[in-house]
Amino acid sequence: CMLEFESNNRLNVRYGKKQFPSMDLLIPRVSAEPNLNTRMAILKHLEFMGYPLLNSYQSILRAKSKLETLQILSHRQIPIVKTVVLNDVEYFDNALRYIGCFPIIMKGVYGSRGNFVTIAESKRAAKSMYGMLAKILTDTNAILIQEYIESGGKDLRLFVIGGKVLISMERSAAEGDFRANVGQGGSGCPYTP
Repeated sequence: CMLEFESNNRLNVRYGKKQFPSMDLLIPRVSAEPNLNTRMAILKHLEFMGYPLLNSYQSILRAKSKLETLQILSHRQIPIVKTVVLNDVEYFDNALRYIGCFPIIMKGVYGSRGNFVTIAESKRAAKSMYGMLAKILTDTNAILIQEYIESGGKDLRLFVIGGKVLISMERSAAEGDFRANVGQGGSGCPYTP
């Protein structure tokens, strides 16, 4: 995809060598990695041009950011796990004190398929993992540290549209893993809430 900017406020999008076609609706599928910023800029560009998007640029950006998702859930008084956003190792000990016990979960603000999500069983492991994540996750310069909630390697995904649960599934982690992500070898099956 190629974006074209002109001084007369004209915006163009080309896909390959052809002008982007007109259409009734675009259904964006944006991965959090790689190049999230570029992918999101393309969506914003399409929105500026008046292309109809199923989900707006802003709603997709909120969903891709674990931090923004937590902020929205907290604001709506939906319970969330105890979380610290850390972007400086100087505050590492304070973050651990706030969380209160091990194990802890550490992850980037952006990510998908369980990538860059780690579990630390001790302070020494957590400090080492923080250093590795900080070097890898240079795009956000922030790491989420969260309390670990024992789930038996399972989680639920419920898709709520218009205030109703329309689709739901239970995901189970692969043997030996704590992440229930299908992208990490987990499995999913239908679930009735």
